[in-house]
Amino acid sequence: MWINLILLIIALAGYIGMWQSITGKKEEIEKISFPLASNLVEILFKFSYEVSPTFIKRILLFLICFVTAVLGTLGAVYA
Repeated sequence: MWINLILLIIALAGYIGMWQSITGKKEEIEKISFPLASNLVEILFKFSYEVSPTFIKRILLFLICFVTAVLGTLGAVYA
């Protein structure tokens, strides 16, 4: 029961992030930063996010939130 609740909260955070990536102001998108990276994929994502223009940042933010929302939803369904 608790795992379903946690996974649904994670999925909801992903959906909210997707909404913010679409409707957020340019200043809000520019202020978003990611913490220290621990592996190569995170380093590449962080570097590409830091140097890209706002439109590409919106796409990258949407994709990472989409993956989070899908995994959270599937986890809640199958848990």
